[in-house]
Formats: sequence, C-alpha cells, structure tokens
Amino acid sequence: MKPGDLLPPGEYPAPKHWTATASGGALDLDDPRPEQIRLTDVATGLAHVCRWNGQTPLGQRISVAEHSVLVARLAIASLAALPTDDPRPVVQACLLHDAHEAYPPGDVAGPVKAYLRARGDHVLAELEAAVQRAIELRFGVVYSAAVAAAVKQHDLESRWLERAQLLLPCERGWGEGLPRPRDPHPRIECWEPERAAETWLEWCHDWGIR
Repeated sequence: MKPGDLLPPGEYPAPKHWTATASGGALDLDDPRPEQIRLTDVATGLAHVCRWNGQTPLGQRISVAEHSVLVARLAIASLAALPTDDPRPVVQACLLHDAHEAYPPGDVAGPVKAYLRARGDHVLAELEAAVQRAIELRFGVVYSAAVAAAVKQHDLESRWLERAQLLLPCERGWGEGLPRPRDPHPRIECWEPERAAETWLEWCHDWGIR
C-alpha cells in the first residue's frame, strides 16, 4: 500500500479511539503503547505545535520542539546545580518533558487545564499521562524526584524567557514570580517547523535518545 491508499471495505479494525501519525503509524488513545511511538513522529508533532496557544505576536512563534531544546540548554548551563554527576538523565528528561504534546490534543494551555480540574474533569490529564508514560518507556527515560525537580525548574525558567522575549505585556499581569535563568540568556529564534524538528532530533541523538 502507498500513503493515502484505503483499505477495502470490511478490513478496517474494530472502531477504537486512535490517531494517525506523520510516519503512517497509529497511536491508540485508549491504550498508548511504547511500540507505537516513533521519534520522528514526536519531532514532527512538537515542531508543528505552538506554545502559548499561538497567542504570540506574528513572527514570534515558538514551537514545543524549540521550547524543549531551550529547557535542555538551560539545564546544561546549570551543570553545577544538576542533581547528579551525569547530566544525561536530566537533559533527556528536558528534551522529552512535553513529548506527549506531539499527539492530540497538543499543547493545552495551563489555564485550560486548571479550568478542567476545577470542574472535576480529569480525562485530559489521564490521556496526557498515559501518552507520556508510553514515550518514557519507549526511550527508557527515568524521572527520579531529583530529575523531575530539575526539569520543573528549567521549564519555569524557559517560561520566564519566553514571556520576556516573545509576549506582549498582559493587561492583567502574570508571571512576576517566575524564576529567572542565569545570565547570559539564550535567544529564542522562533524556528520554522523543519528546523525545529531537525534540531530537536539532533539533540535527542546527541544525548542518547534513539
């Protein structure tokens, strides 16, 4: 079969919640499994998904792929503060911390997640956790408490950078308490999707994610 070919009637699998991927694979949403995860699919999805719900000035788009590399760069810049002599687990975790956003529903903004939690709706959180778990199993990434804390710190630092470099001041104000990364601050370049995917993949390969 070639891409785009249809199966004959009656040969489709039983109806189930699943999504097609860029490489021609499929991910079961009811039961995402490690063998369904392909690194190139993750790269493609993260490169196409915009941070901040796309609510940045035109020309100031940052993808989740570029954001993930930014978080990894901030971790490397803080080598002395990393919780282990081997930076690999932290950098790998930084590169993959938002990997579930490569698949539907993508990067759901924090206020939306808070809105759903306040109404007792945990379906989104459960789906994100299941997909993220499949990804971590696929690539052997282990989140110890120390690694998780380091990723959280650098993720918040990246949010400070993105707010400072990309976003216009908000009339209601927010983010003043975000941790500021150490100088010098890396510049956000707003990569086009192809470069974002290629760069994220290069970082993954360099740090042992294959």
